[in-house]
Amino acid sequence: MKEDKITRILNCNYKEFVNIYKDQAGQNDYHLKRGDINIKFTNWTTITNTGSLNKDCDNEERSITFQAPINAPQS
Repeated sequence: MKEDKITRILNCNYKEFVNIYKDQAGQNDYHLKRGDINIKFTNWTTITNTGSLNKDCDNEERSITFQAPINAPQS
């Protein structure tokens, strides 16, 4: 049986987001408290974008996947 993938939007402000995802311990704590399992984080990758007026800016991104309980509250 194929499982449906659900995209959740994290409903928090910037300060809360940084506090949750600033380090591995905070991320694990947040997701474990929600009852999520099979939590996997990719390594941070840096992408350099050339902006207007020839200013380069670096963006860091990573992916987080996890299995949430059926009755999990919205993020």
